[in-house]
Amino acid sequence: MKQGKIVICNIIMAVISVVAAVTLIAGSFLTITATLNIDGETMSQMIGEQNLTESEGDASGEGDAAGTPEISEMLKEVNLTIPVNLDFKSKDLIESAIGDAAVQVQKLLQREIGGVVDVLMDAVDQALPAVVGQAVNQVVKKAEDEVRAQLEEASGGEVSEEEIRDRLENEYGVTDKDITTLKDELATVVTAVLNGGADESKEILEESETLNKLIYVYAETELKQQTGETTVTQAEIDAKAQELKTEVIDEYEEGLKQLEIDGEINKETAVVSLLNKGEMKDENGAVIKFENLDDVKAYFVTQVEAALGESTRYLEIGMKALGIFTLIVAAAWVYFLLKIIVKTLFSKYNKTVGMFFPRFFGWMPHVFFVGVPMLILGNLDKIAQLAEQNEMVAGLSDMLQTYAGMVTIDIASLTWVSAVGSVLLLIILFPYYQWRRKAKKEAKRLKRENDI
Repeated sequence: MKQGKIVICNIIMAVISVVAAVTLIAGSFLTITATLNIDGETMSQMIGEQNLTESEGDASGEGDAAGTPEISEMLKEVNLTIPVNLDFKSKDLIESAIGDAAVQVQKLLQREIGGVVDVLMDAVDQALPAVVGQAVNQVVKKAEDEVRAQLEEASGGEVSEEEIRDRLENEYGVTDKDITTLKDELATVVTAVLNGGADESKEILEESETLNKLIYVYAETELKQQTGETTVTQAEIDAKAQELKTEVIDEYEEGLKQLEIDGEINKETAVVSLLNKGEMKDENGAVIKFENLDDVKAYFVTQVEAALGESTRYLEIGMKALGIFTLIVAAAWVYFLLKIIVKTLFSKYNKTVGMFFPRFFGWMPHVFFVGVPMLILGNLDKIAQLAEQNEMVAGLSDMLQTYAGMVTIDIASLTWVSAVGSVLLLIILFPYYQWRRKAKKEAKRLKRENDI
């Protein structure tokens, strides 16, 4: 039979083999993207629980995380969406299989944890409104406390938050929108500062009508408490309000300075400063002072390694096993490619090749390590419901529901190329199998004729 159609198919299959083998060896075997959706209340609660644990563990009973309550309060207004990538590169897996897996695990942790810290840099803009809004929050709280006291004195009982807001709006001309606008203006300015812009926040605070109105709500009361007088003049109230406003501006500027390192302020210094406020501790319980992002990355790598403990050994075994598996599948494609080349170039009567190995192995990486996990993750709600019905694993249901609310996981991989290659081979197989049978018969016939 004519070999033209077979040669064309062989060329097509050779291209498929090259692409599949290259993507398996040089591409990403598995990339897991965990998107953390953390609301402020959850973060604040986590910080508070950590502070409580540390206080209970301290023999003196004094919470040694002095800055924790402050940062815990700030975090209540922060809602972060942080994507965290864990990329198992085929190259690293293969090197784990043929070399020292421990070295590759260390490289993986350093790369991925460093990436998480870089993501934190991008999340600074989301955290800024809560950080820079603290000075405004304190003024708002004092104004609300004063209005609450006025209403309780007039009514002789407790008052609702709605009544307080109504009094602020109707009598003092301050709305929730005014307060939000002031915070947003400050956050916008500070964002510009962190990106190299000029700091205009002081001017915003000095010219803010909202801030003036809030301060006047409680200026008279503070003046009377300070002087012990029951009656004061408007001029005295004006002077006290200006004094309080100056204090607020000074406090705000001091808060901004806390984001500086060596007189410099940018996103990196902001991340480092905020983490220093959280007072992270080393293995001996001593508070760590971060100087730069490299310190932060090194700290988190150390913490993750300590948390994994002996589990790193299982990670090493897993990477080595995945490396061996990757080599087997890649070898199936390379072997197939070599057969195609040899048969196409050197076989005179039968240029067809068998395609069992790539068809058998090619689809496995994507189905086992992408398809099956995504199927499980996509049905976590059903799994949680089943777990809830079983008393032995009821706790698993709560864990799954908590996870589903905080983390979204996506899995990607270049192994889809190999899987698609297997499918294409299956499609080619239908006509190719008939040609192969005929080619084998014709090759045998020609061989017999030549032998005669």
